[in-house]
Amino acid sequence: MNEAVVILAAGKGTRMQSCLPKVLHQLCGKPIISYVLEVAKASEATEIIVVLPKENQEIKDVIGSSVSYCTQEKALGTADALLSAQSLLKGYNDVIVLSGDVPLVPADLLSSLITKHHETNSSITLVTADVKNPDGLGRVIRNNNGSMSTIVEQIDATGDELAIGEINAGIYMFEASWLWNSLPKLPRAKSGEVYLTSLIHSAALDNKDMATVKVNEEYEVLGINNQIQLSIAENYMREKINMKFMLNGVTIPDPKTVYIDTDVAISTGTIIKPNTHLLGKSIIAGRSEIGPNTVVRNTTVGIQCKIESSYVFDSHIGNGVSIGPFSNVRSNTTLAKGVRVGNFVEIKNSKVAENTRILHHSYIGDAEIGKNVNIGAGTITCNFDGVTKNYTKIGDEAFIGSNTMMVAPLKIGIGAKTGAGSVITSDVPDGATVIGVPARIKT
Repeated sequence: MNEAVVILAAGKGTRMQSCLPKVLHQLCGKPIISYVLEVAKASEATEIIVVLPKENQEIKDVIGSSVSYCTQEKALGTADALLSAQSLLKGYNDVIVLSGDVPLVPADLLSSLITKHHETNSSITLVTADVKNPDGLGRVIRNNNGSMSTIVEQIDATGDELAIGEINAGIYMFEASWLWNSLPKLPRAKSGEVYLTSLIHSAALDNKDMATVKVNEEYEVLGINNQIQLSIAENYMREKINMKFMLNGVTIPDPKTVYIDTDVAISTGTIIKPNTHLLGKSIIAGRSEIGPNTVVRNTTVGIQCKIESSYVFDSHIGNGVSIGPFSNVRSNTTLAKGVRVGNFVEIKNSKVAENTRILHHSYIGDAEIGKNVNIGAGTITCNFDGVTKNYTKIGDEAFIGSNTMMVAPLKIGIGAKTGAGSVITSDVPDGATVIGVPARIKT
């Protein structure tokens, strides 16, 4: 294969009414353009080039260095955008063009495009779709024998042409030598822009072979130009994600209220209850129960866990852990096997060992807690002194009485006990019992 992919991502996206570049808007947890890049890479093309607008650093920061870039200095249309990449495409026999704002293209559609292009030895092969509402889209005009003659933009279409339901999807494959010879000759529109669709009429006049590939579902080539279309794409993708998991043995009683990002993994036997959000790169092991009213983001959840009406972010949850309701497990937290976190508990940047219980109205921050520890209701690690976040360490089998304040930095020994309402300001030896404000060892 001697072909390259060019992704056109230089549009300003003004209809999004957003300060964020259009291709960076999130779709099921990832930027729109990331889906286009994945499809491009799956094609095994030798080169991938992304055409960007003049102000482009924000987009480059997201995409990274795995592709090549070129810049369209002025917004002069799709043909001009492709011409800006010409110097990077020397030596390639074929050029595939994708739109950076058409994220739902399946890999097999691009594969079909490539196959059809080579089988027909065409100068142009493009993707079309029969759509229910073609409003605003370029119509594919065919001759009596079914071959394409041109693509007419809506603004230039006659009444009969407006009734045509077959539209241009903006996904092309060109024979490179003909492409570079033809692009500079294309006429400018009234706006001064030059469009790739004009190549269809040019090829027809030159009696060049052209071919088309038609999509199975119009959603596959949905372009995102405004917030409404972004929402439509999100709903379509979310439905497909949920169906995939249900077919693989995940129970989702009310899929319309469940939001799962595209990079989430869920094992068989898990139950996802209503109004649950599984985000980022979360991994949910089998036979767990998540929800209702729960958000899990970038977190690994073990086997047979239960998380109810709670938030869990950027953490690791071991097997058999229960969390909630109404708790918040924040970043860099590890809960080992059998840990129980009850209602109205907040934990952040902490390690909690096996079978420890933190059941009511507690805050644990910047701490390491041993095995089989009981944390009483209202317990707080006082970790911040106004400048530094200080660490608390609690040994195995310790018993922390209700409303204990542990003023870090602090170490509480193995099997130690604190009386209810104590304020701990100094280390507690193994096996000792402390009470009072400030706490003293009970003799």
